[in-house]
Amino acid sequence: MKNKKTIICVIFLLTLLATVSSLTPTNTISTENTTNNYVSTPKTSATKVSSLRNYTTSSAVQSVSISADGYYIAASTGFNFTLYNKTTTKIMWSYTTADSVNDLIISSFGDYIIASSTDPDYQMYLFNKTFSSNKIPMWNHSGSNSVSSMSISTTGQYIVAGRSHNISLFDNEYSNNKKPLWEHNTTNEVLSVVISGDGKYIAVGHAENVTFINRTQGTVIWTYNTTETIEQIGISDDGKYIVAAHNLNISYFDTSQPNPLWSYNNNPSNGISGLDMSGDGKHLVAMASNNFRTGTPQVSAFFNSSITNPKTKVWKYGAGLGIPPPRISYDGKYAAVCYDSYNFSLLDRTYAMNDKPLWSVVVPDQIKSVDISKIGDYIVAGCYDGKIYLYYHDVPVPSYLLGGGGGDDDDDKAPAIPFGNYYLIFIALGILSLIVVNKRKMFSNNN
Repeated sequence: MKNKKTIICVIFLLTLLATVSSLTPTNTISTENTTNNYVSTPKTSATKVSSLRNYTTSSAVQSVSISADGYYIAASTGFNFTLYNKTTTKIMWSYTTADSVNDLIISSFGDYIIASSTDPDYQMYLFNKTFSSNKIPMWNHSGSNSVSSMSISTTGQYIVAGRSHNISLFDNEYSNNKKPLWEHNTTNEVLSVVISGDGKYIAVGHAENVTFINRTQGTVIWTYNTTETIEQIGISDDGKYIVAAHNLNISYFDTSQPNPLWSYNNNPSNGISGLDMSGDGKHLVAMASNNFRTGTPQVSAFFNSSITNPKTKVWKYGAGLGIPPPRISYDGKYAAVCYDSYNFSLLDRTYAMNDKPLWSVVVPDQIKSVDISKIGDYIVAGCYDGKIYLYYHDVPVPSYLLGGGGGDDDDDKAPAIPFGNYYLIFIALGILSLIVVNKRKMFSNNN
């Protein structure tokens, strides 16, 4: 009878532990939107976007970039590169160059910032995010031409840069005399380069072709030739998809083959002036400086990856200056665009079916650069008057984050047993051990 009661208690305890374990999530998500850890349609009320921070710099903002979680904001202004975080208006660090600054990009995880400056040295710099009152770059590299384009992988492990007729690949290791891992001279001028989030592939837009490159060997996998200049190019985080803007056209590629899956021609309107593709490769936002076949002076349009002939836009909105280029969230649901030099808008791919922005704000001076966080909950704009505006957008956590995922430079796999369940195993083994010991004592006493 005593043994039966013990066994019943053990079974009950194990069942209880198993139930608790199954209710404990194996993925944790940290956002300000802690009450919305579920999958639902994001709110479309403009009141759900609020001003979070205004940063003031001493010079016109050339470029702003925000980390995937929206915590870090990097900016290039005048002769300075500066890093902020969303909790305060105080700077984390600032670095002054001898040359005018150009572009900068923060890695998705926010750990590294790659930046470039203009003549006479045409420098590239790599910084880490660590606070410092006397910031020193991890490395810098000079060239004979200015950096026309650069890109950094999700964790910041790899950086690719294009200069004139040259492509160079770098890593994030400290160096006093940084040399590229490899570099290639090209026949056509390099205008746009991107590296996939996982750091495995590189896409390059040239004066008259697109090239798809294996990062490890630096070898060209395929080339797509065109008579038009490839002005902008994008790549999905896994390197499976590429999008290119050339004159009046948008071309979308599956990287397993060198020919586009579909193309969109904006004729008889003006050319494509801005383009960005979602990290999952399924959506893109583009800007035309005139029309998208509607007669509207400035237009933004969303496209999806589905193959149709002729290709049509999902929707269009009469906004989009093209300078600065638009920025899109990882899943392509949200996009930050400029209606004109002073009007900053947030578009929702589903809400904008009504040709209306989700939210807009007018700022005092010309907008030079915009960016958006991974899930679209933070949007940032940098302006000519030296102001940087950070806004918070209340959105639920997307389903792809609840299920895990995201870019990574490594090929890590999920553990076969979730870490929290090891506690259950250890407790169960401990209880079973006690039962065995108890039975052995009873057996000894009976003998």
